[in-house]
Amino acid sequence: MMGMDGITALEKINEVNNKLSRKMNVLMVTALGKQELIAKALELGAKGYITKPFREDQIAEQIKRLNEEQIFENERRHL
Repeated sequence: MMGMDGITALEKINEVNNKLSRKMNVLMVTALGKQELIAKALELGAKGYITKPFREDQIAEQIKRLNEEQIFENERRHL
């Protein structure tokens, strides 16, 4: 990301998320061997991560999982 690392970007997204009734899901993309950054991102609210290099199907699967979790959460709220 130009001029901003992923953790800083996630912090900015969280500032916006705190003002929204429906939160954005964040999927982080990181280089291999960055376990401390992955842990920090998850601590800050990222819903998942993918390590580089990755295949398109890996991102598609993560997005599908996030969508399914969101649907489940929405259904749970409306019970």
